[in-house]
Amino acid sequence: MNMSVDFPVDAKPAVVEPILSLRDINKWFNRGQSKEVHILKGVSIDLARAEVLVLLGPSGSGKSTLLRCMNLIAPPDSGTLHFAGKEWANDHPSRFNLPAQFARERKITELRSQIGMVFQQFNLFPHKTVLQNVMTGLLKVKGLGKAEARGLAMHELERVGLQQKADSRPSELSGGQKQRVAIARALAMKPQIMLFDEPTSALDPELREGVLEAMKQLAADGMTMVVVTHEMAFAREVGDRAIFMDQGVIVEQGDARKLVTQPDNPRTKAFLGSIL
Repeated sequence: MNMSVDFPVDAKPAVVEPILSLRDINKWFNRGQSKEVHILKGVSIDLARAEVLVLLGPSGSGKSTLLRCMNLIAPPDSGTLHFAGKEWANDHPSRFNLPAQFARERKITELRSQIGMVFQQFNLFPHKTVLQNVMTGLLKVKGLGKAEARGLAMHELERVGLQQKADSRPSELSGGQKQRVAIARALAMKPQIMLFDEPTSALDPELREGVLEAMKQLAADGMTMVVVTHEMAFAREVGDRAIFMDQGVIVEQGDARKLVTQPDNPRTKAFLGSIL
């Protein structure tokens, strides 16, 4: 017996809200003698949960600045940011309004704790062990007890394959191992989004693979990620969507594999032709 299900003619597919939205983001930097440089020019992006977004473009195109705007290390000068249902705008409360200033700082700290970032340089404390480096944010920001922080830190070190280096100092590690410790430190905070700013650019070619494999596993586990990279093989294999930026604007975006292999915009083609 054939059975059919009738849906209301006005039924609409469920709208999936992005986890992060940036609208009309602008950022200026001073470059000496009061000269301002317009780094980001009205950039708008939506990031879906569990998406891997790859940012491509030449040096100075605004990619790293855009990452820093996403977790407010470099707050946008104008535009709005929506993250997990909350809005942030650069309202700059009066310095005499201490309650408003404290509320703003709490809001920024809360957002940064949920949007982890891994930089080109590892930024590890040289006087602390690997385990202590990973525990630091859990103790000082999350306010966890030492036993709980240690357990979470060891779990993340195991996740990146470095549990055996827990008692080592950063000076005893290779560059690739240091970067994986930096990833573990960010993951220990249980972020909803991970930002990567060219995480392999400071590494020798033979040391990159371990870092890239750790990132691939994060993507396979469903981590939402934004990655600035020149690793085109990673972009093709792991990226869901790619954005090409130049001179502070989005030039082209779309499916990562297609954009890397068959870009439409001449500027994108020229850039990829120069690095492939």
